[in-house]
Amino acid sequence: MQTQSAPSLEQEELLQLQDLLRRIHPLNRTIVSDDMDRAADWLDEAVGHPAHRYRYPTGDEYGSWIVPPSWNVREAYLSDGEQKIASYQDHVLFLAPYSPPFEGWVSRSELFEHLFLSTQWDDAFAYQHRCAYDFNKRLQRWEISLPRRLAEALHRDRYYVKIDVDVRPGTLNVLEYTAPGREKKTVALLSHLCHPGQSNDGLSGVIAGIWLIRQFLRQPRRFTYKLLIFPETIGSSVHVVAQGMSREKMEAALFLETMGRGDRLYLKKTRTGEEPMDLAIRSLVQEDPEIGLHDFYEGYGNDELVFDFANVGIPSGSVQHFPFAEYHTSRDTPEIIDWGKWRRAAELASELFRRLEEDRLIRLKFPGPPHLTRYRLYADAVLERERFKKVARLLTLCDGRHTLLQMCDKSGLPFEDVRHFFSTLDEAGLLA
Repeated sequence: MQTQSAPSLEQEELLQLQDLLRRIHPLNRTIVSDDMDRAADWLDEAVGHPAHRYRYPTGDEYGSWIVPPSWNVREAYLSDGEQKIASYQDHVLFLAPYSPPFEGWVSRSELFEHLFLSTQWDDAFAYQHRCAYDFNKRLQRWEISLPRRLAEALHRDRYYVKIDVDVRPGTLNVLEYTAPGREKKTVALLSHLCHPGQSNDGLSGVIAGIWLIRQFLRQPRRFTYKLLIFPETIGSSVHVVAQGMSREKMEAALFLETMGRGDRLYLKKTRTGEEPMDLAIRSLVQEDPEIGLHDFYEGYGNDELVFDFANVGIPSGSVQHFPFAEYHTSRDTPEIIDWGKWRRAAELASELFRRLEEDRLIRLKFPGPPHLTRYRLYADAVLERERFKKVARLLTLCDGRHTLLQMCDKSGLPFEDVRHFFSTLDEAGLLA
């Protein structure tokens, strides 16, 4: 959605962001790894200054979450004894993150017990995240992935598997970029960096966050914005505990996900569905029938579920395309990103924040209705019947207890119409 106040995306800047995504895409981006540090350095370069890096050491416990060690791949392959069938060099999704070291011959049946296949594609490696995120599987169970058509061609009695990984202490890093605003009221952009060899899932949101925070740094806005980048779920959970995150520290958050590929663009409600962010979300959905509306637990669930957990309470929504067919497979490449869709999703996030910033409590300065024809705000009861009814509904809300977004929600008028209506009255000195 392009609005008159949305920041513009120049072609040169878009090319830079595309190059950044392509460079980060193939890295071993898992919970803790050397490549997560490498990616963070490149993000710092893109923003133009270093992030504040929160570093949470291996073995430290935050609530019920324990930071795992750094996991880095030296070599991993599957062989029939004569030639390599597939390897980590073919694609990083060949080896499930946080698989333990292993080397030896296995029977065909045993191999298939450790094989993870895409259910949709016969030519793709699949992302097996459970070895990393399941506490009881991490570094206890190895799994590899193969394209299904390759797996179906395995007819020998046994195969050789080599998994050579470097496991050592490290730090789980949370990156925080801050764009100071005119007010201390803080809003967060959330994104995760941890999906290796995938672009739309996660990384497209990171890139959108980089673009947005750069705009807010160039042209400071009302709110202070923080872009937070972490490994999914465990990173946000550790950070919430370690920093004592709450509504008192952060007004709201928006997760950026699957920005450039998918069937339909969705906005997701917060947990309660009754926050100012929900009003802004509903106003956007009401004005554009192409935008879908998801409940809190619908669509792809990410770190908004952590920030808006019941005992944290930071109202958190999400913008995402859902579903997309290449999800969690090696087909999620930089080439599938539709940068027109990506731009629209990023600008939708920017417009959402603009509406939150322009929201205000409306109080008329004088009792009784203002003389609307004097300010060209009147809708004729005969000639403009439908608009007359909506303006009449708007006037019933002028009790000093409603904000712009609440009025927009209850009147059915577009946000820009409601904003213009009361801006005109404000310029005339009629608002308290």
